Amino acid sequence: MVLRAMIPPIGKFIVSRLIDLAGERFGRLIAIKRVPWHARSARWLCKCDCGQETEAMSQALRLGKVKSCGCYRRDWARKHGGWGTLEHSSWRHMRARCLNPKHKNFRHYGGRGITICDRWNDFSMFLQDMGPTPREAWKGSSPLVSTCRLL
Repeated sequence: MVLRAMIPPIGKFIVSRLIDLAGERFGRLIAIKRVPWHARSARWLCKCDCGQETEAMSQALRLGKVKSCGCYRRDWARKHGGWGTLEHSSWRHMRARCLNPKHKNFRHYGGRGITICDRWNDFSMFLQDMGPTPREAWKGSSPLVSTCRLL
């Protein structure tokens, strides 16, 4: 790693030499090469242990704020029962609307007698029945495709 050497200030900005991070490891990422600047911040193309490439700001890498391409969060969610995923969030909010009388929308769901089957008290069963959230619908690029059906 090349140490940062300060150069006398020019105007109100301090000019400094870049730190060469090529080949350095940051969590699951290895910095490959510098990419064009973005908003006066050096960015690096990094290769993740999972095989994907991602860009990250130099400062975020050095401070430990970026450690993977996003695969760490996906792995963690998978290991911890889906917590933190869109599907888990939908499941939690559905349960709150139907079971929690203090929820602001309870009157529209649980208050009207809408209940959740016993099988769906387990998130893994809910996910097995409903499947993953259609990602295109969340991006707004296609109409919402309903995977739910009334019985």
